[in-house]
Amino acid sequence: MTVTHHDIRHCQTCHQPILWAYTTSDRKIPVNAETDPNGSILITRRYDGQLLATYTGPTTTRPPTRRRPHLATCPTRKHT
Repeated sequence: MTVTHHDIRHCQTCHQPILWAYTTSDRKIPVNAETDPNGSILITRRYDGQLLATYTGPTTTRPPTRRRPHLATCPTRKHT
């Protein structure tokens, strides 16, 4: 699935490029715009054109389109 420049936003705290995508529970989450071979989220489009983030879990094969949740990588987020 192709992500366009219209889909990309920036994190308000670290300014990295992110995507806002709906989960299968219809909640919006920030996802890193860059693909990551260790990512666990697959981005597709919903019927209405919005981005859909589907958690794929650990798999042995990972397509290059996987991404990571931004909250897991944001350098300004306090990890406890």
